[in-house]
Amino acid sequence: MIVPVNLNDCDYSETELERIVKVLGKNNWFSDNFLFTVIDGKRIPEFLKKGTYRKDNVIYAFLSRDLSEEYVDGFSINKMIDYYGAPAIAVYKASHFLDNHNSFEYEFKFVNPDKKPNAVAGVLELKF
Repeated sequence: MIVPVNLNDCDYSETELERIVKVLGKNNWFSDNFLFTVIDGKRIPEFLKKGTYRKDNVIYAFLSRDLSEEYVDGFSINKMIDYYGAPAIAVYKASHFLDNHNSFEYEFKFVNPDKKPNAVAGVLELKF
């Protein structure tokens, strides 16, 4: 499922991230049952078909508690959004990833790498 998110009119009363979180909540995706990562919005069709466009079997993602304006250990979702010319936010089902307590904090490994598309809950297509 692709959900468009219009960020053109965000201002001091509602930041871009607040609107993103609101849309995640409306789709019942704003919980620790999901993982969030920024992807290239121009590659959404490829992403949905393959479940990722990365070649390895890991993703680097945030939990809902990490979606804030602040940096978490030097990272922020805003910094990742700014990196892409046409960003989108991939929403993954956390149950499709191994517990990552023994690896890099933001690294999550697919439980079943042959079924990566099944791990995708949806995509927020960010419109600026």
